[in-house]
Amino acid sequence: MLKRWVDEYGVSVTVVEPGPGLVRSQRNCKALKLDSFFPFRASGFLGLYFEWVLWMVQACFACASIVKRGNYHVVLAANNTVPNLAVAYFVHLVSHKPLCVVVHHLDVQDARVAVTSGKVYRTYRNAGYSRFLALLKAAAFRTIVFFLKRSDMCIAVSRFTAETLAKNGGSASKIFVSGNGTSFEKLGGRTAELKEYDAVFVG
Repeated sequence: MLKRWVDEYGVSVTVVEPGPGLVRSQRNCKALKLDSFFPFRASGFLGLYFEWVLWMVQACFACASIVKRGNYHVVLAANNTVPNLAVAYFVHLVSHKPLCVVVHHLDVQDARVAVTSGKVYRTYRNAGYSRFLALLKAAAFRTIVFFLKRSDMCIAVSRFTAETLAKNGGSASKIFVSGNGTSFEKLGGRTAELKEYDAVFVG
């Protein structure tokens, strides 16, 4: 999506992400990598959450400085995880620019019913999470819904996600569906290359 905006529509963007990052600076796209200012790497879920909090604080200051210097029209959160949403919402508040969020998923099993924190907690407990981590996950769910309800636009990647968001307090007039599609025209001319990957992302 980002590449298409830059290549086909000439949109200028600034991407802020944790290092080492996935986006490279190129024409109309400035990539800012924010490495942790702490030299250690935490382990386990709690350590990961602690790193997220540190990154959010760092990113809030960096992004506030960026929007003061540039003439931006919209704040885009590329996914609806707490670290991205919290920073994007903060920038939205200080800059008074509209906030758009790409919603990839919500932790629910049925889009037809509203979800409570208790249901999210039980889902994670049934999946084998500890009480504390399940509680954190339930709190994260409520936080995500809080931010999504206050955003100016939500782009859901499926109708199921859009229905889930609307059922849990999102305004239907602000929710748009844009699926994660594949362009066979663009992929058809490419040849496969043998490459060894360190990780595979599924989702």
